[in-house]
Parts: sequence; structure tokens; C-alpha cells
Amino acid sequence: MKLVIAEKPSLGRSVADVIGIIKTHKDKGYIECKDGYCVTWVFGHIIEQVKPEFYNAKWKLFNWDNHPIYPDEWKYQTKPDTIAQFNNIKALVDKTDVIIHCGDPDREGQLLIDELLILWGVTKPIKRLLILDPKPAAIRKALDNMEDNKKYYSWYQAGLLRTQADWLIGFNATPAFTMLGNKIGIQGVVSSGRVQTPTLKLIYDR
Repeated sequence: MKLVIAEKPSLGRSVADVIGIIKTHKDKGYIECKDGYCVTWVFGHIIEQVKPEFYNAKWKLFNWDNHPIYPDEWKYQTKPDTIAQFNNIKALVDKTDVIIHCGDPDREGQLLIDELLILWGVTKPIKRLLILDPKPAAIRKALDNMEDNKKYYSWYQAGLLRTQADWLIGFNATPAFTMLGNKIGIQGVVSSGRVQTPTLKLIYDR
């Protein structure tokens, strides 16, 4: 079996249409296709980094003695609303001979599927299906020109470091600014983040 893992259901359906659909298995989250193909999909990130208190109960508290916090080993959990599809994909991965990575052609698309395969310790052959145009002819051309997924490992690394930076900034800077704010009478949480803080600064400057 050749298993295509798409970034989203709509992309999975487009790929399945080009390959040729035999049967849709809605209850098991995949489409059976011609020539030994099966197509499944994720819904964005179906696993997520755990919160600080998972590593150390003390890290849940805003306290200067806790900072900075930095996990020795990054840990993940399945999102509650994606557990069923997580299990569906894992069952298909266990049965397949070849995996075809069909995330979007960017660092986030690479991360979405690589993070699952790495979590599961998959050692089976993995091909990269890069779809730059959703039209059937372009999908067929991409299917005929797949490459080894290892070629795009740097995309995965870039996406991974972005998520880790988000975690470190959010869970270190937010408590720090909140505690500083409390000292001068600001009540509540003073949120900080890699994207939201510079964006807020742009609005403030204008």
C-alpha cells in the first residue's frame, strides 16, 4: 500500500480524485484509491506541545524563581479533538509500505506531517509530494515527480524551531511582563508572543 498523508481533507480529496477513488471510508478517515493508494489527512497540527506544568508543576505559577523555563526534552500530546484521526493515521502508517508526505510546500506544511512520523519513529520509505497548483494536471505531474522526503528536512527544522520559539517566548515573556505589570498596578495577564508583540508595536507606533 502507498499512503498519501495530505495537509487537509480538501487537498486529500483532490489527490484522490486524480489517482482514482475506489471507496471513501469516512469512519476510518481515509479514501481507498486505485493502484494500491490510500489517501488520508491531518487537520492542521493534530499534536501540540504540552504546557509548562506538564514538565514541572511549579512552572504553572508566575514566580521569578521559576524563570527562565526551558524543557530538557520537548514533549507532545494529541489534541483532544483530533484523537480519532491521530489513531486512524497511525493504523494506516503501520500497514503501509510507502508513505507519501503531502503537506503544503513550505516549512509549516513540512512540519505538520513530519512531526507525526518522527513521533512514531517511522523508518519506512517516505516520498515528498509537492503540489504547487491544485489543478488535476499539476497534481498528476507532481505524483510522477516525487522526491525523497529527506531532501526537505531543513524545512521541518525551520518549522520546529519556530514552534519552540513561540513556546519559549510565550511561557517566559508573558509571566515576566505580567509580574512587572503587577508591580506598577496593571491587573491581569500581560500577554507576549513572537507575532502578537511586534504587531502590537506597529499599531502603537502608528
